[in-house]
Parts: sequence; structure tokens; C-alpha cells
Amino acid sequence: MADVSGAPLQIYIVDDDPDAVDIIALILEQAGHTVQKQLVGLHAISEVVRGKPDCVLVDLMMGGIDGLELCRELRARPELKETKIAVVTAKDGEIWRERALNAGANGFFQKPVDPAFFARNLEMLVQES
Repeated sequence: MADVSGAPLQIYIVDDDPDAVDIIALILEQAGHTVQKQLVGLHAISEVVRGKPDCVLVDLMMGGIDGLELCRELRARPELKETKIAVVTAKDGEIWRERALNAGANGFFQKPVDPAFFARNLEMLVQES
């Protein structure tokens, strides 16, 4: 896990939209963070467990396993108790935020993300205890 001194974060993005993944990855890499990507939610579980990133970004609407189920699966792993999970989705509304938080997410961001603020907001989320 990264410390709160501004060290680069290890971030894992799970989204079945390659364009969204590339945009978010570019924003985070430009902010100095290391990014890994996965387009298939089921494949992400073992990779996240193995890599233990600082944060996992999850889209809600994916084929196979949706983002809420992925949050539950990751949150159920004791070895990931320190890993933050944030949902990044085109879904809006308080109901989706509430569902994400109830599934184990620590944060919720709506697409399209604002490049001027997204990396910093994510950094603050990861630094929260």
C-alpha cells in the first residue's frame, strides 16, 4: 500500500469499455500512478488478490459479473481489507451510490470523470482511513 506522502498509487481498473479504461488510465498515469487494466470482471478477482493494489476502480455495468458483485467478491477477501474500491460508472443517482457502498465500495465517481479533479479525488479516497 502507498503511504499518504504522495507516493504513486497502484491502481487496478476493471471495466469492459476499453475506451473508458484507456481514458481513466491516462489520467492516472499522468498523475504519476501505476495502472493495471482488465476488461473482464471474473479475471480481475485473482489478479487483484495477487497484486493487492491500493485501489480498484470498478464499472457497474459489465458482462459476466457486474460491478456490484465484483465489489462483494473483492470485499470478502481478507487479504484485500486495506484495498480501497471505487465505482466509476455512467449510472447516476443516489440509489446507485448507495448500492455501491452497500456492496463494499469506498467511493463512487460518475462518468465521464473530470480530468482536472479525478486523480486528486481518488488519492484523497485512498488516503482516508
